[in-house]
Amino acid sequence: MNGDLFWIDAGYRDANGDYRSMGGVQGMVEFAAPLPEEELALWVLGQ
Repeated sequence: MNGDLFWIDAGYRDANGDYRSMGGVQGMVEFAAPLPEEELALWVLGQ
């Protein structure tokens, strides 16, 4: 597996003007071989 993953912090204000923190993983991962469907489902769920 090759890749470059990193965390992005971000935020927004809700309808009341309160600040809400959120973030997420960004980047790219390449696998040397196709993943079995069971494992692929875990990667998608982990998004």
